[in-house]
Amino acid sequence: MYDHVGSVEWRKLIAVMRYAVRTFGITHFVIDSLMKCVRGEDDYNAQKDFVNELCAFAQTHQVHIHLVHHVRKGESEMSAPGKFDIKGAGAITDMVDNVFIVWRNKKAERDGKGEPTCIVACEKQRNGEYEGKFGFWFELESQQYLEAPGAVANRYGLGNA
Repeated sequence: MYDHVGSVEWRKLIAVMRYAVRTFGITHFVIDSLMKCVRGEDDYNAQKDFVNELCAFAQTHQVHIHLVHHVRKGESEMSAPGKFDIKGAGAITDMVDNVFIVWRNKKAERDGKGEPTCIVACEKQRNGEYEGKFGFWFELESQQYLEAPGAVANRYGLGNA
């Protein structure tokens, strides 16, 4: 695990990833977040260059890269965002293979009427046919999102017990 706090120059990050693949055989990377790797929130060319390099790296090394990015602030937190709400360069969603949006449904949390309290939406899948949404319910005691309301959480966080 490369545990870095604060910003990092994206070329250095890719060098660390190259080392991790070569030395340890790492096949999955989670980068949290794009804005910690590209200086300007409005520097669309730098965002495009970074995402382009990540895509090339993933293809060259046959690895998966999960890049955390954020959506624009909408009119309200009560409506789910889509891929067109993603901040920054449009090239971000154009270049990547998959786009998933994770949204906390605060209205469902407040109302408690059985709606999912978290939605994971597959907004783009380049090499597959499925685009859709998955609902999850937050279980306070275990601090886990579960597949169904009232489902039993297990202590390892691996779904239903």
